[in-house]
Amino acid sequence: MKTRCRMGLSRVWVTINSELPWTISIHILVRSIDTENGNIIMPVLSNDIYEKGEPKSNFSHEEINCYNHLHEKLIVNLGCTTGYNEMAIAFSKTNNTYIAPHDYIEGNSALFFVIKFFYEMTQNKKSVYDAYISSKETEKETIQFSLLN
Repeated sequence: MKTRCRMGLSRVWVTINSELPWTISIHILVRSIDTENGNIIMPVLSNDIYEKGEPKSNFSHEEINCYNHLHEKLIVNLGCTTGYNEMAIAFSKTNNTYIAPHDYIEGNSALFFVIKFFYEMTQNKKSVYDAYISSKETEKETIQFSLLN
């Protein structure tokens, strides 16, 4: 038997074969998204894709507050300005650790930050905070990343 389920805030469907003897457990979510005027740009989809009452436009911090069902996760957002004020607070609610740039970051720097961050955690056995500090202090662009806990 196959089941379709939504994964967090994404309009991404995952098909799970419920006859298999395993489950999906997500502890870390890395998002690389675009923003415009402080909102997450959401793709325009066919009307039959949306659930009843689901917003069909870009997501602001208000939609994140409404639809964020992630609890006790590490969320790393690479999109420009996703670490700014209300957006960061909305993602960090429900005991999430949230890391994101507060300004317009160069794409290669964001990629380098996340690679170094996970390298520090896995290879050097650093805590989330210590890996964040080490990755943030790499160069002038990566200093834009903020951590909310």
